Amino acid sequence: MYIKFKIIVYRAKIQKKCAEYKKLAVSFNKIRYAQECTKKKLRIFLCHSIRFSIFQ
Repeated sequence: MYIKFKIIVYRAKIQKKCAEYKKLAVSFNKIRYAQECTKKKLRIFLCHSIRFSIFQ
């Protein structure tokens, strides 16, 4: 579920749908903070992906 959601967010970023991307990011943050991301590997993976997409 997390991986699928990340792919959706990344696609929105690539397609430059800013409004859609922001909505997805907000809803994802709510989910993440609710569950507090017990998997540290997932958190690191997402951080690297976000960094990569920003530099790109």
